[in-house]
Amino acid sequence: IEEYDIFQRVKRSGSPEIDEVIRSAATGLLVTSACAPIKSDSGKFLGVLGLAIKAEHFTHLISTRTVGKTGFGYMTNQQTIPIAHPNAKIILNPDVAHTPEMKAINARMLAGESGFEFYRFRGVDKIAGFAPVGINGWSIAVTQDVLEFLALAQSIRNAIIIIAVLTAVLTMVIVFVAARTITTPINAAVAGLKDIAQGEGDLTMRLQVSSKDEVGELARWFNVFMEK
Repeated sequence: IEEYDIFQRVKRSGSPEIDEVIRSAATGLLVTSACAPIKSDSGKFLGVLGLAIKAEHFTHLISTRTVGKTGFGYMTNQQTIPIAHPNAKIILNPDVAHTPEMKAINARMLAGESGFEFYRFRGVDKIAGFAPVGINGWSIAVTQDVLEFLALAQSIRNAIIIIAVLTAVLTMVIVFVAARTITTPINAAVAGLKDIAQGEGDLTMRLQVSSKDEVGELARWFNVFMEK
């Protein structure tokens, strides 16, 4: 147990731990290990149960995710060295952590921050969003070319504008129709009462009762008034 640092960490913390991703010397594959303490019924530490895991199983889930034509995801360890990336040559390459263009992003990911950052990489303007994973100081990020990102944003903006215009037109039509529905019988009742007040009204005139709301009540009571 003294030979493995993760076993010592599990012994000290008394909690399960996941080791850093490394490349197996035997197979050349990315591997990690998960360990948990073994305790007696009284809580005494007895040993550690370790399980070797092919890290490619979960790094594959990240590196194969794409966003549009230029966007992709990647994950870094606590030294901001990629442990999951679409480009296999970049994985576990320490030189990547010191790339000048990535300095600002790496610093924020190293601090465990969540957010986004604009940067320029190999002459291309990019934007990246990132957040901590919550394991061993790892972070995950998604990056995309700014031009493609803004094109998508502009497309969404144009769709919102079109929907807003159509909604405004539809609202105006509904309001106009509702206003006509209300004002027509009211104007007819006012005209009838005006004719009666002037002594030349048509006492056979009746209003059409087409609703059961206040306007319909007005028309009904006008007709009762004309009957009497």
